[in-house]
Amino acid sequence: MNERTQINTLNTVNFAAMRVIREAFDDAVKEIETRRGKSLLPSDDTRAKVARQILNLARGGERDAIRLREGALSALHIV
Repeated sequence: MNERTQINTLNTVNFAAMRVIREAFDDAVKEIETRRGKSLLPSDDTRAKVARQILNLARGGERDAIRLREGALSALHIV
C-alpha cells in the first residue's frame, strides 16, 4: 500500500505549472513569429530549444509566464 502512494506522489502533475509553461511557450513562439515575420516561422529545432529552456527555468522554480518566455528568448539569443 505504501508503494502505491509513493508512485502516485511521484507521478502527480502540477496542472497550474503546466498551464504557465504552455502559455510561456506559446507566447515565445508568437514573439519569434512577430519579430521575424510570418514568412520565417520558427523551425522545429528552434521550438524544441525554446521548450527546453522554458522547462529548465521552470525546474529552477520560475512560475511567471512572462519571465519564462523572456528568459528563454534571451538565453537562446532569438530576439
